[in-house]
Amino acid sequence: MKQNRGSLYLAVAIGFGLLGCSTPQSWVAQPQAAPPPFQKPASSPSGDEIQQVSGRYSTPQQARVNEVGRKLLEGNKSLALKPRFNVTPGAQQQLSHAGEHQISISEGLVNACETDGQLAALLAAEMGRMVAARQERQAAAQAEEDRLPPLNVDIGPDGGGYGPQARQAELAKLGFNRRKGEPVPPPDADLLARQILTRAGFAAAEMNSVQPLLRRDSR
Repeated sequence: MKQNRGSLYLAVAIGFGLLGCSTPQSWVAQPQAAPPPFQKPASSPSGDEIQQVSGRYSTPQQARVNEVGRKLLEGNKSLALKPRFNVTPGAQQQLSHAGEHQISISEGLVNACETDGQLAALLAAEMGRMVAARQERQAAAQAEEDRLPPLNVDIGPDGGGYGPQARQAELAKLGFNRRKGEPVPPPDADLLARQILTRAGFAAAEMNSVQPLLRRDSR
């Protein structure tokens, strides 16, 4: 009897020991999922990038104009022109520029160009007008700088073989006695356009082939 009771106590003790060694499932530390790798937020595109993305391949005509315009600009870097080429919808034939920052050409005029050379000639024609307008502004500013202020001539008994001494001094100070340059002729936009065209690797004859299109340009 005592032996059976001892065996019972031993079995109970072993059972409690095993129970104490076991850990409830709720106590087991669950593995944590690794945090996602840090991703640098994408920077906001600049205005120029937005224009390139939104307009570069929006239509086949826009893609064609951008490609031809890029060749013209690369061949004429000395002009420091960086216009954006914009294709406007519509079958009408229109070509224009806004300052030096944009050249607009209609889809109808792009479609009328059978070759990229003709399209380049049209864009070069507008770039020539753009450069001519710049040269006119520069010439007007130079003429304003060359304009002399009124002479300050003293009235008195001083004199000399070449007029009053005060007048001679005033003329020398203003440089009036040096020979003035000849008037600058107005810029030739057509000549500028042909130069722009050939510098980009296109034939000058392309300009002749688009003259009917330029005359029909309904601006």
